[in-house]
Amino acid sequence: MNYLYATKYKNSELFSSWRVLCHTRNATAFPVRLLEEIWGRAKYLLHQSWNLWPYSIYDPCGWIGYMMTVLWLIDGSSIKTITLSDIM
Repeated sequence: MNYLYATKYKNSELFSSWRVLCHTRNATAFPVRLLEEIWGRAKYLLHQSWNLWPYSIYDPCGWIGYMMTVLWLIDGSSIKTITLSDIM
């Protein structure tokens, strides 16, 4: 896969889990550059389809707090709200 949107930061080390949030021992973090690429593609599709901006993100499971924190640090200007809940 070629990265089309993950070009803002050449080195994503500053967003690694041990620098953003304390994470569970022996748990791997989601790759920051891949998250930036997925977010860029999602923004492109949302803009083409509905022309929405800024974006609201909702996660009904609440398991991706680390990813949402990194996403806000990378592109917080285009995010209006991030809502996480845990219904379990």
